[in-house]
Amino acid sequence: AARWIPRGVDLFCKLADVFRIAPLIEQRNVAEKGDHIEDEETKIDREAILSNVPKDVEEQTMRTYKKVTAAAPYLLTLVNGNRKKRQELEGLLAEMQVVIGQVRSEDASHLKPVIGKYAAPDPDDEDLVPPISANSHKSRAKMGLNHPQLARMLCPFKLLTIVIRTCKKLQSGEIKMHALVWPAMVYSGTIPGEDFDRTQVQKGLLEGYLIERVMKHLFTGPSTAL
Repeated sequence: AARWIPRGVDLFCKLADVFRIAPLIEQRNVAEKGDHIEDEETKIDREAILSNVPKDVEEQTMRTYKKVTAAAPYLLTLVNGNRKKRQELEGLLAEMQVVIGQVRSEDASHLKPVIGKYAAPDPDDEDLVPPISANSHKSRAKMGLNHPQLARMLCPFKLLTIVIRTCKKLQSGEIKMHALVWPAMVYSGTIPGEDFDRTQVQKGLLEGYLIERVMKHLFTGPSTAL
């Protein structure tokens, strides 16, 4: 189950946090329905923790929790168990976290030599300009926002109409990059984001060619990626 988590649930999952916060959310939901009478001290302790958890993080935490426990139901028997079972749970989560990190590292290592080719719209005809190489220190300095084509791929989709100015502001830090703002590369189009429609923001979402190639590389093998 642990190897599946970074690929199918949450790439940067922290299981200890998930299994600390999710039961508290469930506890709160039960209390709000009036199905369970709790003492005031328990409520205060719980809310002291949950008050620091944003709503979107709560939702993601619960999604991850439900998917992980569905795949490994034995974990549920440990969540509300005695001290010995809690210690067993902590040990299992720690072992699973190590596997999650290993899978993430393996996938990144396997992608490293080919990601530059995958990022080019039509790699059979033309590579990125300028080209990048995972083993070249010089090309590393031209990656990300420092590369004209990659910068467009990373540009927030809502700012694509002013992509040149936006990329400069991203480089300088004037515009902050947030995880909740989709980059252009998640949308379909030979030029990343060119199919983005402000009136139908779901259209073409997660259909970007780079995402498709990376997914094929990971799940069906490098020979199927292009």
